[in-house]
Amino acid sequence: MHAEARAWHRANRIPKNATMDQRIAWHKAHAKVCGCREMPASVKAEIERREGDYRLENDPRFLSRVEKSRASLRAGRGVRLGDVE
Repeated sequence: MHAEARAWHRANRIPKNATMDQRIAWHKAHAKVCGCREMPASVKAEIERREGDYRLENDPRFLSRVEKSRASLRAGRGVRLGDVE
């Protein structure tokens, strides 16, 4: 481990019994600065779970489909839920 990484580790200790939010923040910062080891699978999975929703909700393809669906409904081409068998 080089001197910069050692200094970062000394200055940025992960709290004992850290919450998932604290773990995510620490590991993201660690990956940017040091990256001396891989992020734990549990932290990676939680980041994917949280950010996966964000990516979908902001994906231009998804937003385009939502807008087309809304326009279709406004034009009267929708089906009432009560009419679905």
